[in-house]
Amino acid sequence: MNHFSVLLSVYNAENHKYLEAALSSIWDRQLLKPKQIVIVKDGPLTMDLDKVIYDFTLKAPVKLVELKENVGLGLALATGLKHCDFEIVARMDSDDISTSDRFSKQISKISEGYDLVS
Repeated sequence: MNHFSVLLSVYNAENHKYLEAALSSIWDRQLLKPKQIVIVKDGPLTMDLDKVIYDFTLKAPVKLVELKENVGLGLALATGLKHCDFEIVARMDSDDISTSDRFSKQISKISEGYDLVS
């Protein structure tokens, strides 16, 4: 069962190398890949961040949500959540690194009836 979204927000002060590593940990090394990755661009980004996101969209099922100006993490995530196609949403920061079994373990627990897992 991989019918879940991953939601993260990015703003211009982020380190593009950390974002690249975080995105790689979502897609390249996961045992269970998400059906959708929602990336909220919280205002205009640097060229380096935009390039990382563009390159990632070429290999993964990304839905981009672009905000005209920086609104902050809470509002950016609330906006992004409206664009998630699945009831199950994994939340991630743009500098988080997920272990290769993160989603398989979490989805397994949700299948057992848990509503919230970490």
